[in-house]
Amino acid sequence: MYKKRILFSGEASFLNTGFSNIYRSLLPRLAKTGKFEVAEHGSYAPINHPDVENFIAGRWKFYPGMPSTEAEAAEFRKFEVSNHPQDRGANIAQFGAWNFDQVLLDFKPDIVFALRDHWMDSYILRSCLRPWFKFIWMPTVDSPAQREEWISDYEKVNLCLAYSDFGVHTLKMQSKRAKVFPKPMRPGVDLDIFCLMDKSAIRESFNLNKENFVFGILQRNQSRKNILEVIDAFALLKNTYKEDTKVQKSLLLLHTSWPDNLHSFDYPRHIKRLQSDAWMPNHRPGIMYDILQTMICHNCQQASLTFAFNLFNKPIEQKTIHNKKMQGIFLQCPYCQQPTLTTPNTGYGVSREQLAQIYNLMDVLVQASIAEGDGMPTTEAKACGLPVIVTDHSALAEKGRFPGEYLHIKEAGITENDYSVHKGGIVHKVAAYRHEPETGCIRAVPDINDLMQKMHLLITDTSLHKQMSIDARKCVEDNYDWDKLALTWAGIFDKIHTIDRNSTWDSPIEPVNVTQSQSIPPNLSDDRFIEWLYLSILKYPAVDMSGFQLWMSHLKAGVSREIILNQFIQISNQQSESSNARNILRFNASQQPSKKTEFI
Repeated sequence: MYKKRILFSGEASFLNTGFSNIYRSLLPRLAKTGKFEVAEHGSYAPINHPDVENFIAGRWKFYPGMPSTEAEAAEFRKFEVSNHPQDRGANIAQFGAWNFDQVLLDFKPDIVFALRDHWMDSYILRSCLRPWFKFIWMPTVDSPAQREEWISDYEKVNLCLAYSDFGVHTLKMQSKRAKVFPKPMRPGVDLDIFCLMDKSAIRESFNLNKENFVFGILQRNQSRKNILEVIDAFALLKNTYKEDTKVQKSLLLLHTSWPDNLHSFDYPRHIKRLQSDAWMPNHRPGIMYDILQTMICHNCQQASLTFAFNLFNKPIEQKTIHNKKMQGIFLQCPYCQQPTLTTPNTGYGVSREQLAQIYNLMDVLVQASIAEGDGMPTTEAKACGLPVIVTDHSALAEKGRFPGEYLHIKEAGITENDYSVHKGGIVHKVAAYRHEPETGCIRAVPDINDLMQKMHLLITDTSLHKQMSIDARKCVEDNYDWDKLALTWAGIFDKIHTIDRNSTWDSPIEPVNVTQSQSIPPNLSDDRFIEWLYLSILKYPAVDMSGFQLWMSHLKAGVSREIILNQFIQISNQQSESSNARNILRFNASQQPSKKTEFI
């Protein structure tokens, strides 16, 4: 029996990113069904990455997103500065554009699936091989006012999925033509790994006092994550409730990276300023001892804690540890005593099991982002029984309140009694909205004072905290169980009608001639003329009736047959150029020696 071939394009499934985590859980389950032939095009990983063999282990094909030879590196460099106007000179090589067509020609997929931001995956639409596969895209719709060119691209795909109810709502509001799946495809959680553990034992293993109430953040150090605002709210909490012993003993735990990227926050410097500079808003002497940082050792792989302030003004070094090149601030590991301790990041972070332990060190997770397409840490935190405080904006809002204003929820007759995604969470207010110049999207500015008050509510109202903890776990069991979600994913792929491969991947490689000019047959009526254009110039098997009406209206408006003929010839030649480009790619690929892309 023929199996549909599905190519998943995104960040490699074994890395430590939100996109990777989705594939980490989804691909093994889809491969296990035996219904599909699965392949992965994994950004940021070369073919010789150890986890290609250790994690994927031959269960599906893996195509690398990073070059491993000088010839591949040369091809990679061609895409480091894109000349397409939508890309604005961005490096699309890192997203897989440099070898995407070669991957297509080797795997010959029926369906291509992508799940990242528009600027990461829009190159897929521009491939000359695009007519030969169905494209399903789940872009991270993370704010209102999606750019018009993004929406235009979403209208070109065969099916558009959304991470959240907010995503479904936004796509439907901004486009009447996009084929939007009516329910969100929420990224799930492995409920066996992310669960409520013995918090006292976990804290003891990290040398953390069980009496301290711990707020936490767990996220990339990116400009949209508002790490400094959470630190400010924590300092404001300490300054406002100076007589509250529980508040004064509370801690803030940061599971993030420093340094990270060009636009990341220097939060160790911010902590230093709050500690020592009286002119700083929310100045708080002693704050340096209240903010902790997770660390990972690359020698013994143990996770540990330190004061985040210890990272301030430390040199960034390059080291090779166990044959792996690394860059960062290196501290001495308390376990093996080697100077191999760094903050975790996407390239070398903690294991999923260690991550679950880190959640269990916390009492509340705070996510105050300006925008999110989903906010996966909030789901993982809820699975571990943590109440969450989230921004009342974008996809985060539905994690803390019922989004009854969304039209698709109203149309489905869903009430708050039917909805549980928001259970275990509360929202903090938005102080203002701003238009982001880079994207044109509407972003939220968190209300620091309201965020502080919500933190105070959960630290003081123990009965509320206890009930929210119970609700949080139940929320995830009902809405985010990967075993249940994978069945829905399989159902979506099952229902996609594939293109006849005899007219695509399995068709003969033949050059397509360009139409130079053509004489119009005499004595044709207007409708016969339009029919001739479709059948003889475009060589369509039948007349496109919606296009037929358009061209007939042009004739009635006085547009000459010669002008319309030239337009059809131009369309035909554009299609011929694409066909010839496909044939050239296929011919060149057929002359290359076959490359194994999977481990057996």
